[in-house]
Amino acid sequence: MGPSGCGKTSLLDCLALRTRDFKGGLALDGKPLRGEFYTNTGYVNQKELFFPHLTVREHLIFHAINRLSHIRTDAQCKERVATVMEEVDLTKVADQKIGGGDLYTVAGMSGGERKRLNIATEMLADPILLLLDEPTSGKFGFGI
Repeated sequence: MGPSGCGKTSLLDCLALRTRDFKGGLALDGKPLRGEFYTNTGYVNQKELFFPHLTVREHLIFHAINRLSHIRTDAQCKERVATVMEEVDLTKVADQKIGGGDLYTVAGMSGGERKRLNIATEMLADPILLLLDEPTSGKFGFGI
């Protein structure tokens, strides 16, 4: 939390190891963070990146299979998608096109639904820690 330009995104980028400019170390309870910290941490960027012609369900299934198929069957991936959609209240728009895109040529979801889809995409992997970069900011913010 803080005003624009105070370094919120920079801090999260460092915590998520998403920047090359970071010099220093990260520790938890005085111990250096290990690889499992990062494999159990999700990062939700403030800018969404969606294929506007996919439905919500198609988007989440695509990500679930790509990220989880090494430990789950396709059926388990689809079950995880259904669970996450329910958790973030996207079930009612599951078969709606995401919409948007640079030219906004495809009508689709509301801004709040897009934010929740962005969060749901990271929740698929069931992270222990979820880093959210300004989930309530922007034109279509919503409360979590």
